[in-house]
Amino acid sequence: GGASKIEGISQLGEEIFQIPVRVGQPSGLIGLTDILKNPVYSTAVGLVLYGQKETEEDYLDFAFTRNKGLVNQAFKWIQNNF
Repeated sequence: GGASKIEGISQLGEEIFQIPVRVGQPSGLIGLTDILKNPVYSTAVGLVLYGQKETEEDYLDFAFTRNKGLVNQAFKWIQNNF
């Protein structure tokens, strides 16, 4: 987040954790990328991306639920009509 903008924070991280440290940027973004790649917004962007991923997985779980899912119903329709 914004703390990554503190001068010398990467070096401090390397000293504490004894491993290479770098300031990361969110990837896989579309639109407003120049703004959203700023480390200040990394927590917010990460939460949005996580929420999107979880929503997609929940939808897929629902979609493939036996006898109730939309995908399952579509497969049954295709099997019955072709």
